[in-house]
Amino acid sequence: MHHFIIPLLIILSQSLMSCKSESIDLNSTQIDSTYIICPTPLFTESEETQYHVILIVGQSNCYAGTGLDDNIDTVDSRVIQLGRGDNYYKFIPASVPLDHTTAKSEKVGFGPTFLNYYASQLLDKNDSIIVIACGSGGTGFINNYWNPGDRLYKDAIQRTKYVLDSLKNSSIKAILWQQGEADASNEEYQSQLDTFIVKIRNRLNATDIPFLAGGMVPYWVKIHEDRIRNQEIIKDIENRHPLAGYVDPEEPFEIRKVNPDFNMVHYDAREQRELGKRYFLRYLCILEN
Repeated sequence: MHHFIIPLLIILSQSLMSCKSESIDLNSTQIDSTYIICPTPLFTESEETQYHVILIVGQSNCYAGTGLDDNIDTVDSRVIQLGRGDNYYKFIPASVPLDHTTAKSEKVGFGPTFLNYYASQLLDKNDSIIVIACGSGGTGFINNYWNPGDRLYKDAIQRTKYVLDSLKNSSIKAILWQQGEADASNEEYQSQLDTFIVKIRNRLNATDIPFLAGGMVPYWVKIHEDRIRNQEIIKDIENRHPLAGYVDPEEPFEIRKVNPDFNMVHYDAREQRELGKRYFLRYLCILEN
């Protein structure tokens, strides 16, 4: 039995979001990262606890947002992650940055915001989230990281199966995919992405849970036709796969950095928070439909 002593965390903002999905304004033209973190001082594996498993996969826009703010970029105390490095395959409290394959300190991805919204609006007070962070910079299908049988593909499956096998009352709730930049010149991108979606769902017995794919930075995408093509391929997964959703960085307004020419391929921290909000909104839409 695993025991985790989790510190009491509460994020305060000028206006705290209520714990109702209707309170998230999809039509807002402001980037909003306010939410309330529901605290749980003690996490204990038990038969009464349900574990909601979230898998995050892709490349560096899973975690590489510059401008981390310690007052904002924290994680609900009910979120546990499967560790790496010194915490290899250990269940540990989630922290920022999440323990991705190539995570960098002082940076943040969309994951914490998504997880905080999920915890505050969809999680019962005695339940927990297990996040499996598998983002890795510069990785794609074209360079043999995410095809079935490739190293990162196998790592994501092995980690998820380990969690599902280790925790009796665990079930996978979402797969979040943020990728495409490394495959900008890949003419086989659509077929390889489709194969990935089908195979990873089948391997995890997750054909009935949402698969969400986030769009790449619009400013960077619009510079080259190959990038535009890949963005459209990602966007169209909704028409090619059941329970699949596109997280649109251009609606209801374009997610754009203050200085879009600096490190243009990556979302900054502020934009990552907005992206995380949109991931959650799209997730809710799929659940409701």
